[in-house]
Amino acid sequence: MKDVIQLLVKGLANRRTGATSANADSSRSHCVFTCVIKSESKVFCIWELHTTLLIMSNINLVSAVAC
Repeated sequence: MKDVIQLLVKGLANRRTGATSANADSSRSHCVFTCVIKSESKVFCIWELHTTLLIMSNINLVSAVAC
């Protein structure tokens, strides 16, 4: 988690804003944040001593521009 926070702080430090006709403090930065979740467990079966069940998921968070 510490690595994630360090990357978010670094991104925030590089963020730039500027005025537009619609927004006085408009952000021109975008962010794509991907979180990979991995779950691994041992499953005991009759025909084998054990096998490993691996489930992986990705969560993608993407910023969007709202005029």
